[in-house]
Amino acid sequence: MGKTAVIAGATGLIGQELIKHLSNDSRYDKILALTRKPKASDLPKVEYVVVDFEHLPIYQKEINGDDAFCALGTTRQKAGSKEAFYKVDYTYIWEFGRIMAQNRAQSFTLVSSMGADKDSFFYYNEVKGKIEDAISQLDFKKITIVRPSLLLGDREEERFGEGIAQTFSKLFSPIIPAKYDGIEASQVAKAMIKAANDGKNELEIIENDELLKM
Repeated sequence: MGKTAVIAGATGLIGQELIKHLSNDSRYDKILALTRKPKASDLPKVEYVVVDFEHLPIYQKEINGDDAFCALGTTRQKAGSKEAFYKVDYTYIWEFGRIMAQNRAQSFTLVSSMGADKDSFFYYNEVKGKIEDAISQLDFKKITIVRPSLLLGDREEERFGEGIAQTFSKLFSPIIPAKYDGIEASQVAKAMIKAANDGKNELEIIENDELLKM
């Protein structure tokens, strides 16, 4: 039998790409996509599982799988406060990781951010760095952390200023260093799946320039 993938953040830009590519990957027989609201699937392998991220442990038996992919994330502006941002970008991710480790998933692949650093002066980067550190301590055979720069693609939700930034990135891509260049969400998703299946039992951090090469 093939593997089961579990995705948190399934309705976001990278999450939707993960669903698309995993559903076409012969190594996987089932994709469990965690959502806050009911959602119908038009893909035979994909099952949407409605969860309350405030009480994620009560769904532990339902979110069992071989490979976990976490694309949860928001912004301080969208969340409305530092506390609400921290809840999504640290607490929810930590609970998902802890549950998947207890359920003996083989791998955990996390979308972080360029500049993540638990000692950063910037709160966003600090929280990203802290969750990277926390996840890296969990008991998985393989942990992959990807740090993309500006994500390119069509979101269901609009983020202030991001459309302008995407246009700027596409126009000036030839002169922007690869470390800072925009990257398609589809490319990040494919790199995550590749990393989860590369057979390496280690902690791997993949920066934006390496994601672009993959």
